[in-house]
Amino acid sequence: MKAKKILHIEDSSFFMEEIKDFFKSQREVIIKNVVSNTDALKTLKEDEFDLIILDGNLIDGKSTIVLEYLITTNYDKSKVMLHSGDIALLIDAQKKGFTNLCLKSDGSSLVDQLKNCTSL
Repeated sequence: MKAKKILHIEDSSFFMEEIKDFFKSQREVIIKNVVSNTDALKTLKEDEFDLIILDGNLIDGKSTIVLEYLITTNYDKSKVMLHSGDIALLIDAQKKGFTNLCLKSDGSSLVDQLKNCTSL
């Protein structure tokens, strides 16, 4: 069986570790972490992923540049999970056809929030 590849675009080391810990029991999962829009675009141009977990705000700005890239390359939007505390960003993403959207909230883990958006 071919390993599932996940691109986690996130600038919080805490959330990166949380996602890595969640998937570590699954041997057939490879996680690539990047922390910026620049790194994300470079990585997306080089490789294909089964799932993209995208933070709405990164160290070099809002992730709208990544979303626009995914739209222009006709990337399968069902493979993208956007999580953000910015409601306007989530609404804009929804208008552009993204459906796996999570509003970040204090007090619950990122994994729990993502599970509520779609099945992992």
